[in-house]
Amino acid sequence: MSRQDIENAAPWRIDQLRQLAEKLRSEQAILFTYSRASGTVITTWGSTAEQSAQAAVGANIIKKGWGWPEDTIVESEKVKALRDRIAELEDERDELRYRASGGTL
Repeated sequence: MSRQDIENAAPWRIDQLRQLAEKLRSEQAILFTYSRASGTVITTWGSTAEQSAQAAVGANIIKKGWGWPEDTIVESEKVKALRDRIAELEDERDELRYRASGGTL
């Protein structure tokens, strides 16, 4: 199983982990799974962006301790989405300021 296959399956794994965490009344969860085909896979979930970020930090600490490659040390998808949205809003703000100052597009 390739890394891309694992990443493609991530939304399903995250949803399953979310369901389990909600049943357990947990705000965040880190799941370690292993198969011969994919090796060890770590999936994280958090009920909010903050909880998601904390779960990702926890998983990253473990990955670093296990000597995983640097490209596996990742940020929470919820946090990435918020950062992207902030960048979009900043671009919109800058465009509005430019127009308000008499500039043309």
